[in-house]
Amino acid sequence: MVRAAEVDTSKVSNRKVCIIDTGYDKGHPDLQTANVSGYSGPESAGPWDEDRNGHGTHVAGTIAALGGNSEGVVGVVPTGQMNLYIVRVFGNNGRFTWKSTLIAAVEKCVDAGSNIVSMSLGGPIASVLEATAYKRMTEEDGVLLIAAAGNGGNSGFSYPASYESVMSVGAVDSTETIASFSQYNTQVDISAPGVDVRSTTPGGNYRSYSGTSMATPHVAGVAALVWSHFPNLKGEQIRVALEENAVDKGADGYDEYYGHGLVDAKSAYDSLASGKVPSVCTDSRADWYNRWGSNYNCAWHSIGGRCERWGGSRPSNQDGLTAKEACCACGGGNSQNEDGPPSTPPPASTPAPTLSPTPAPTAAGGLCQDNTEVFTVDGRNASCKWVDFWDTENRCKDSVISSNCPVTCKTGCTCFDSESFKVFLRNRDCEWVSSTSKCYLNKFRSLCPIACGICEG
Repeated sequence: MVRAAEVDTSKVSNRKVCIIDTGYDKGHPDLQTANVSGYSGPESAGPWDEDRNGHGTHVAGTIAALGGNSEGVVGVVPTGQMNLYIVRVFGNNGRFTWKSTLIAAVEKCVDAGSNIVSMSLGGPIASVLEATAYKRMTEEDGVLLIAAAGNGGNSGFSYPASYESVMSVGAVDSTETIASFSQYNTQVDISAPGVDVRSTTPGGNYRSYSGTSMATPHVAGVAALVWSHFPNLKGEQIRVALEENAVDKGADGYDEYYGHGLVDAKSAYDSLASGKVPSVCTDSRADWYNRWGSNYNCAWHSIGGRCERWGGSRPSNQDGLTAKEACCACGGGNSQNEDGPPSTPPPASTPAPTLSPTPAPTAAGGLCQDNTEVFTVDGRNASCKWVDFWDTENRCKDSVISSNCPVTCKTGCTCFDSESFKVFLRNRDCEWVSSTSKCYLNKFRSLCPIACGICEG
């Protein structure tokens, strides 16, 4: 389903995947014993090469179970030549027992030279400390962090997957339909097989498990395979290549269930092999924070919808930029290739960049666009994205909501796409929004309601 078998595996020895989980059954006949090591120091939950729970061994088999050995399953990268590194953070009962934080476990992976960190784990509590640490590791160390979106079957954010610097993975079944348990939200990046996935378990056994935990190693394996052919790229560029070349599922373009779609190894490889170098985003300045103080930086804004709530206000005292202008997590920042700066960098003397303002809604029958900012309804904050998400018809009966969200509420006005607008001083149009799957962001849905399929002109 992920088309990994169509990509050459001869270069995978230049990649190392770190698996943070319950351990690794090194004696399993379908798992490699060479090119695998791990951490068993005082902070670990036990020897890395033992697994009395089975979850970690199942994940490892999905990534790298051996092929051509007449054994039970075949992993995404089945040659035994890819390097694996194991960090055990769970005890035998599958409960978290790491003595410090998950950050320390990821740092063990990075210190060991890992390129990719696979984390089939998560919880509902976010931490700015974690968000900042993972952001630093992806930017400074160039690693790709991948984690499970969560199995709650709801729109809740699960962490670490929902941090902006971590790739969040949803699960699909054998028909490529999103699983009922797969959590859906604006942080889901991509999807992969995660229902009844058969893989290795301790004692030479095999079992079928379901969960976003099973989808995550599929993406980790594909990322390592594709990246092995382009080792000079950064992890973030591999992430973009996987997202841009995923097989679109669900609603057209990006959606909160499948993310950018089903991961596709062959399409990502072909795109990179054709010479297309993905652009990556960098914050306008590494030390940006808003006027509240240094704790309210880009990492803080990236958590739990804060970009939507506060990203357009409270600009920085440093440069006058809001989070929506300065932070990649909020749709701002600079886009650039590995080889150099943005193709049209803003001159030093240029005033603070802004997203062109959206025209105010007009009366029914006139031209209109949705309000992109948060507004108040009966003393409570609301937004057009919130209106569009659930119970739209009843919510639109409120006059305040219908006047702020004429496109979403279909009030009878004639919607239109903006001809052009600026995003960090770059001229953009609705064709760019559509082609780069930016319609999941409310500000672009409002600027380009026709291109985003919200209404007809």
